[in-house]
Amino acid sequence: MRLKGGTKFDEQVDELIDQCEVSRSQRVATSAWYQQVFLSGRIGGESNDPASYNKIYAHVDELKSQLFASADLRATLVYDYPQDDRIMAMAEGASTILTREIADRDLDTSFDDCLEWSLVKGWCSLKLRWAAAGLSANLVQNEAFGVLNETITALDKQEAFLHTTFLTPDELWRLVGSRADGRQIMRNALGTQQRTKDADEQTQEGSFFHQIVIGGVQPVATSGPTNPSGGIVSIIGSPVPLVAPTFRQRLIRFDELWVVDNARDDYTTIQRVWPHDIIEGKLERRNLFLQGTELRGHHPFADLVTLPHHNYFWGRSELQQILSLQDLVNKRINDFNRIWRKQARPPKKMLGIMGVTDEKIRKLNAPDGWISDDNPNSKIEDMVPQLPQGAFDEFQAILGWYADMAGIQPIMQGKGEPGVRAGTHSKTLLRQASSRVRNRALLVERKLEEYLQKCFMLMQAKIPDVIETISGQGRFTLKQLPAGFSVRVDAHSASPAFSDDARELAFALHEAGAIDNEDLLMLTNPPHLDILLRKAKARAEQQAQMVQQHPELLSARGGKKR
Repeated sequence: MRLKGGTKFDEQVDELIDQCEVSRSQRVATSAWYQQVFLSGRIGGESNDPASYNKIYAHVDELKSQLFASADLRATLVYDYPQDDRIMAMAEGASTILTREIADRDLDTSFDDCLEWSLVKGWCSLKLRWAAAGLSANLVQNEAFGVLNETITALDKQEAFLHTTFLTPDELWRLVGSRADGRQIMRNALGTQQRTKDADEQTQEGSFFHQIVIGGVQPVATSGPTNPSGGIVSIIGSPVPLVAPTFRQRLIRFDELWVVDNARDDYTTIQRVWPHDIIEGKLERRNLFLQGTELRGHHPFADLVTLPHHNYFWGRSELQQILSLQDLVNKRINDFNRIWRKQARPPKKMLGIMGVTDEKIRKLNAPDGWISDDNPNSKIEDMVPQLPQGAFDEFQAILGWYADMAGIQPIMQGKGEPGVRAGTHSKTLLRQASSRVRNRALLVERKLEEYLQKCFMLMQAKIPDVIETISGQGRFTLKQLPAGFSVRVDAHSASPAFSDDARELAFALHEAGAIDNEDLLMLTNPPHLDILLRKAKARAEQQAQMVQQHPELLSARGGKKR
């Protein structure tokens, strides 16, 4: 895209921002509804209360655990072409640093959260930045994001995209305080907020601001008083963040626009303070993600779509496939409750009894209650309703349809299969049953590798520390790693769908002599891996020294039959 100059630049930025958020209001409403359904299971209809059994939440949680396991996540730097021993030792040491950073900075749990909301809303992203404490990954919901062309499904192919947040006056001052026009920018932002504090859409209930920053409509609908008093507390609803009205009125919209700049062959970061003050990208064109490096064409967003849809950037929500099932579950549970209540206190049919009064009915409903009547043919019968035959079987079948929609078979949930008597038979069934989940897990794994690749590039730009190689090949810094590497995730550490196959293959290769003990440890990733690797290397060196001093041991070992 060709960026203009002067006043035309401001007009171009305003136009791009408007184009990037053309569908935002629709997505805000849709995402708020998906969030409510996910947290409450309430689809609508007869009751306004949360579902008695929210199967949607359990389904999304189960599917997420099948696609990605954040425990013991390990990343490895690999090169496409063979490298010398020193470079491979540097890559091994960098892999250890990255794996440690994943755990220390909660990068794995952040991706887990991103995966969950991607399943719920269709699209979610993580934005990487270098904070005072180090590498940080912030969750970006699709309500706060926008792209120029929604028919292009890949973020890297978009000509422009937008991220919108809200800043406090202090946060904005830290950004513009050193500028010559900083005070004027503050006056423009705060003055506009003050003039429109009662009517501006950013502070109105149900607005874009309210749903993104404050938390939106209450995620879980509750019955009872909306303003509890006298000790009445709602325990059904989900926590909703609240801020003081005076605080809300002073929050300032902050737009960050990322544009592909043809003149620089790189992204240009443009930052605009509401309403029209551009504080970045006008006087100097630069990419704020990897400053100080020669890397080009990278941005800080790692987006995730678990159900891609042709020609639609935001993908599909997992909830779209199971909304009708949850509605059916809610109706069946309501039917069961009605019938069971009538069975506990069944309606009564009074035959031949004259003068049925409220007093007689109260006596009949009381424990050990009775009434008398002069008519010898009078009688009282309970009209007890019965559950339809096979009602519970039908309900269990409905619950099984959830797993079938996601491709999760009972054996993948740890449930036994009839007729299975051997472990090999069970593993064969598990491998065949997990084919659908494997395809989706592979997509998640590739997105995870892209995310960790961005994390490592940011670490290269920001961490100057000298690192010692594990194999004793000297010391190095992350910036000294030559280009051409990529970050890969061990299959067993990314998804349970691959775990058994990867582990069995590692032991088979070790038994065949294709890999040594150190390689086996790297592939199986046991606890305290660094310590075990050092011990394995020391033992290998001792064995090599022993063989060098006593070569007859090698010939004796070779003569034995296995």
